[in-house]
Amino acid sequence: MADEVVLERVNATLDGLHNTGVLELTSRRLIWRAHRIRLPITAIFGAKELSIPLGEIEACRARSFALIVETLDASHTFSLFRWWNPAGLWWKLTRRWAARINEAKAQLDNEDKLLVEKDAPT
Repeated sequence: MADEVVLERVNATLDGLHNTGVLELTSRRLIWRAHRIRLPITAIFGAKELSIPLGEIEACRARSFALIVETLDASHTFSLFRWWNPAGLWWKLTRRWAARINEAKAQLDNEDKLLVEKDAPT
């Protein structure tokens, strides 16, 4: 099994406009970590970290400026942004991320199939 490698990283809000953090796509998981300095309400009540194994992602799609990631038991909405990138281009960023997550998930599924086939008795 390969080591976990960070493939992409971007600023993102989680399930709302004020809970800001960093979203990372690794070879095994999608990870969101909150920024250390946030609005008091999100610092108290908002999530601090979210980790979703790629194998648990049922669907991932871009919808306007939102990246929607669905698992069996939850749906998470991320708004991706880059401080230096004009807001009008954020939708492209979101579409690129949805495609990249789906590619990473497919690659992980293929690796798992190869491992199963390799371990299967012949």
